[in-house]
Amino acid sequence: MERAKNVLKTFRLTEKTSLLSSAFNCYTFEVDLAASKRQIAAAVRDVFGVRPLSVRTILQKGKLKRHRSVGEKRPMPIRRPNFRKAFVTLVAGDKIEVL
Repeated sequence: MERAKNVLKTFRLTEKTSLLSSAFNCYTFEVDLAASKRQIAAAVRDVFGVRPLSVRTILQKGKLKRHRSVGEKRPMPIRRPNFRKAFVTLVAGDKIEVL
């Protein structure tokens, strides 16, 4: 159970993911960069008590932002961290309750 909490970082709740969950029974999570698809499926099964049908993952590269501090003449480039998203499709009839 402790490892499952380390695999799943956050539940991604946006307008697009709410449409995915209602239409296709697919939920989106931000997961650990080193987690495999089997580990993600096992973590969802342990934490939420549902049966995952498939897991798809993508690695989202961090964006380059320009940050200007007080007293600096030019904006300094700062890279946001990379993160990994997992799209978990559940078996028909299973559902994850979202607040």
